[in-house]
Amino acid sequence: MIESIQAIYDTIYKELKAYLNKNSIYSPYVYKKESNNKKFPVVIVKEIIDESIYTTLKYTDEIYYMDLEINVYAIQNNNVSNMTIANEITNLIEKFFKETYKVKIKISKDVANLDTSVYRNIVTISFKIETKYKDKLIISPR
Repeated sequence: MIESIQAIYDTIYKELKAYLNKNSIYSPYVYKKESNNKKFPVVIVKEIIDESIYTTLKYTDEIYYMDLEINVYAIQNNNVSNMTIANEITNLIEKFFKETYKVKIKISKDVANLDTSVYRNIVTISFKIETKYKDKLIISPR
């Protein structure tokens, strides 16, 4: 089952990357983990599986709780502030998840960063994945 959960993360990552490339005027670089690429803006999409629980006494149906931590990094470019760039990308991420998956979204803006020239937002997406239909996994808000 973990392979199916991983496949959901991979699918969401690919869909979000394509959405941002199509809709953002700043063309962010989107990765699953930190990269050595020093070009900005950068979006890092990390998967965090919290836990899973069984929902029947037969231990056949399971619910997985998952979070995605999405870090948005931006620096000033051509007289456009780093905050403007990061917030535009953050707003697109929020719109994508509201329209596509209708899941719980938490946004933290202007998060402290070691490099003060880099503006950082964090978007946390929380949802659950239900396995009660076996061949069809259901994504719903937490």
